[in-house]
Amino acid sequence: NVNENYFHGEIDFWNKCMIHGTYDEFWQSRNTLNYFSDVKPAVMVVGGWYDNEDLYGTLNTYQTIERKNEDNKNILVMGPWYHGGWSRSKGDTFGDMEFGSSTSEFYREEMESQFFKYYLKGEGDYNLPEAYVFETGKNVWHKYNEWPPSNTAWTPIYFSDNSELTFTEEKNSKTQFDEYVSDPANPIPYTSVSQNAGRMYYRFYMTEDQRYASKRSDVLTYQTIPLDEDFTIAGPIRVELFVSTSGTDSDWIVKLIDVFPDSISEGKDMSGLSDDGQGRYNERKI
Repeated sequence: NVNENYFHGEIDFWNKCMIHGTYDEFWQSRNTLNYFSDVKPAVMVVGGWYDNEDLYGTLNTYQTIERKNEDNKNILVMGPWYHGGWSRSKGDTFGDMEFGSSTSEFYREEMESQFFKYYLKGEGDYNLPEAYVFETGKNVWHKYNEWPPSNTAWTPIYFSDNSELTFTEEKNSKTQFDEYVSDPANPIPYTSVSQNAGRMYYRFYMTEDQRYASKRSDVLTYQTIPLDEDFTIAGPIRVELFVSTSGTDSDWIVKLIDVFPDSISEGKDMSGLSDDGQGRYNERKI
């Protein structure tokens, strides 16, 4: 009812959006990834792990330019930032997460400035890596020759009986399926924080305690036993679900969540926090 109540047919782009309800030529022509062939200038693609607006765009822009322009200088920088946080913040915290340094200032001084001086002014030496990536949890910058890093490996994690996650597939599982009832009239909110008037969204939902959602009857939760060593996740995450629905169409949203220990003595009180960012502590579950 937006047109009837507010726009009254006067917003041309909105009208076009309503006409083109599928990924047709109208939308395909607006996909910037289609136009990254024959890129001439050097490119530094910069993004943040907590970019609510467009984390997909950053990583896929870098990968597309890399794939279509073998001889072009194209590098990636990923820090612990929100959308634009690399230029509008110190980058030392995000929500309850603390990163131990001013990551944005480090980026601007050691990466951005060096890149522009070299390519725009012909000054200085260029020694930036192909990928400069901040690892949350350990709170350190890493230099890689490619992204995803060449030393990573796909690690399967499986649903198991009794709402467990395992790193080995159980061939004799007794549970054939898990089910829940989803009510479109009572959708799962993306945050438990009430929205103040005039605020578009709650920026820190990506590091918010997720127990508010796991308590709902329309959410399925699976958990590993406590991990006995550090577990680093780098690169893309792929989900394979075998599902059926009684509806005409459905969306499934999957979150890989870090569960903090029940007792934490350092920093802020985050005991038992389950957060779909990446935290700071060992002896954790997924």
